[in-house]
Amino acid sequence: MVFAANESLITRVSGAGAAKQKKLQDPTTRTREALAAAVKAELNAPIIPGEITTVGGDIEVFKGRETKDLTVKNLGDRPIQVGSHCHFFESNRALKFDREQAFGFRLAIPAGTAVRFEPGEVKKVALVALAGNRLAQGV
Repeated sequence: MVFAANESLITRVSGAGAAKQKKLQDPTTRTREALAAAVKAELNAPIIPGEITTVGGDIEVFKGRETKDLTVKNLGDRPIQVGSHCHFFESNRALKFDREQAFGFRLAIPAGTAVRFEPGEVKKVALVALAGNRLAQGV
């Protein structure tokens, strides 16, 4: 099979003596036109600093994963912060809560954030089951 280019057309030649020919639209031309239209539309859209654009509709977080609430008390004399992806079972020992219930769970908060527990503070937190193989190794 041989492909011969001719400006915006590609001719596909198959068989001995080029008995059959089929003209196809050049795919690079379509791609360039579509890209140019998309770039033009993007450049004409208003810019809003810090804007987050998401797909339409609701986004369901923790879909199909077990969640639970626990009450936590900071028995220490210093504030304690626990990050979003920390295996809650392994968090600071000055935090008093049902550790057995927390095994295999993390805080149900956005990635990169944390919950702060002030000394003596009692706080109710939501936990979500770890994803994947649920194997947590260290903090």
